[in-house]
Amino acid sequence: MPPAYAYALAAMLGIALFFELYPVSFLLGHGAFFETSDPSQHVTGWRYFAQDTWHFPLLHTTRLNYPAGVNIAFTDSIPLAALLFKPFVAWLPAGFHYFGLWHALVYVTQALAATFLLRALGVRHAPGLIVAVFMTLIWPALVWRMPHTSLMTHSIILASLGCYVSGREGLWRPMSAALGMVGIALVALLIHPYLFAMSYSLLLMYLVEAGINVRGRERWRMPLILVPLSLVIVMAIAWTLGYLGQSSTTDGFGTFSMNLQAPFCSGDVFPCGTMTPGNPQGEGFNYLGAGVLLLIAAALLTRLRDVGRLLRQYPVLTIGMILFTLYAVSNRIVWQHDVLLSYEVPGFLEKLVNTFRASGRFFWPVGYALLFMALASLLRKPAAWVLPLLLVAMPLQWYDVFPHRWGVRQLAKAPSRGDLQPWQTAMRDIKHINIYPAYGCDDTSEAIYSFLQRVGTHYNVTLDTGHIARSTPDCALNQDRFTKPFADDTLYVMAAAKLDKPLSITAGFRQAIKAGQCGINGEMLVCRSAGKPADWSGPLDMKAVAPTMTLMNHWNGAELPSLVGKPEGTSMVASQEGILSYGPYTTLLPGRYRFRIQYRGDAPREVEQARWDIQYTDAQNVTTEQASGAMPGTASEAATIDGIITVPRGHAGRWEIRTRLLGADRMQLIGLDIEPD
Repeated sequence: MPPAYAYALAAMLGIALFFELYPVSFLLGHGAFFETSDPSQHVTGWRYFAQDTWHFPLLHTTRLNYPAGVNIAFTDSIPLAALLFKPFVAWLPAGFHYFGLWHALVYVTQALAATFLLRALGVRHAPGLIVAVFMTLIWPALVWRMPHTSLMTHSIILASLGCYVSGREGLWRPMSAALGMVGIALVALLIHPYLFAMSYSLLLMYLVEAGINVRGRERWRMPLILVPLSLVIVMAIAWTLGYLGQSSTTDGFGTFSMNLQAPFCSGDVFPCGTMTPGNPQGEGFNYLGAGVLLLIAAALLTRLRDVGRLLRQYPVLTIGMILFTLYAVSNRIVWQHDVLLSYEVPGFLEKLVNTFRASGRFFWPVGYALLFMALASLLRKPAAWVLPLLLVAMPLQWYDVFPHRWGVRQLAKAPSRGDLQPWQTAMRDIKHINIYPAYGCDDTSEAIYSFLQRVGTHYNVTLDTGHIARSTPDCALNQDRFTKPFADDTLYVMAAAKLDKPLSITAGFRQAIKAGQCGINGEMLVCRSAGKPADWSGPLDMKAVAPTMTLMNHWNGAELPSLVGKPEGTSMVASQEGILSYGPYTTLLPGRYRFRIQYRGDAPREVEQARWDIQYTDAQNVTTEQASGAMPGTASEAATIDGIITVPRGHAGRWEIRTRLLGADRMQLIGLDIEPD
């Protein structure tokens, strides 16, 4: 096929499949999909950015995480699209966003990039084009990534491989191919860091491969020019956009990895079983599909020499794909539910691997390389049986990935919830929303932050925190804001569940509750200084909050967890060595608190029958002992142990008081009290 016909056909296939999966309303940015979890984070990041003036760095907005602000790269709002659309905000419809359009772009560019790579490999006929485009459009790892729009842009990977092959096959000059890969990597940098890491790695592989195949003094000329030049450009872009201003390092390498079984099962033909919700190895979802596995098997069985020739022709790329695979499975290698091998990452690599902690994603280039290796081996030589093979592989792949296609359709067609309009009265005269605590400071439901981000952008008000990737909030500073009387132009929100833990409620909320200025809506306690909720809540379903609360928390012994005890009435009883009680994992505001342990021990009074200690677990889940002491026997009489807990500023984690028996004498834990001193 001539190039123009080939790319036109590919684009039509991409558009056709997009509309087979998505309704027109999705293309226009409407539906519940954009109102939940990660997609909501992406959309609201763009809207806060669009509502703001320009700042430097260019991607910075102060309307989210107000007043410090945040870089919208950390809301995964596709910086390239945000920068392109922001100059035209005044002419765009109210509430516009580009994420539905980007999904369509994903499918069209995926088809075009697959065509480019296939033609570079020497396959230029219609059957080859159709099968390559078809397989890449319903690529399971692509469809699986639907909730993360930017990471669906797999055309970056295919285009990088296409430039690589074009340079190695002599279709382009080596420098032209390398410059093409530099350009693709820079575009990837403006879409998502993981795509940049993959495409830039492919560039480095190409430069090494090109250097190996050039003789004489010119061998390393191209790498010596392009690597420093490209890195300077990358750093300049990163500085201009603000990528260097916030820490991108976290932890999780070895957790968000690829299970060894991932490429071989997860469809209707080869099911793996249900992955539990929230399983971090979902980031390593890399099923190839039954049709693709059939093509790879056929290539290995019938064209093994051609496969071997391809591998020898691209030695550095082959080694690179092996390294990608090793990184994808990480330092904790898992097959199904069993850990086969684990090892420590060298200290000098910890920052790098935790920057790209979702290592399972790095198998994406490997999967595509396997598919196109099989297609090149099968289709570059004519054979009567190849066409029937393709006619079996395509419907097999279509049938096998049905669960994933069905999931996309269900998510894409769900109508908008329409849950923002009822807040119109409550948001009248409001300029700011403040949420306690800041995102990442405790276990408050992510749904609260996501919903209020939507409310904030809909009513064009600032939000002091939010669902932000790799967030490093100042929990103490956030806590301080809620110790003062509430301002008239601000809506104050915290999780309603905190009402069951009054010691964790700040002075500002306590004062507002006492004044009758708060109500409960769903999971949220919402407060305004404008009067009672009946005066400002409008059509919202606000439940009243009792204006009085006790600040003493009491737990019966039987309410506390235990490792060796058994409940007996309202007490916890044990007569063997071990942890009698732990918890209650309560949040305490800065200040002094008195605790009281009520117990009865059968041992004589001069015997140390048990010990108590106070444990603090911070926001990073690090636990430290704050104090400890002895619990003498009481000769079966009731007794108490009193002590003081001093909570410094910035301690926004959980506190617990544990008791541990030292022998076999019976002990009864009656209860535990904590109250302000």
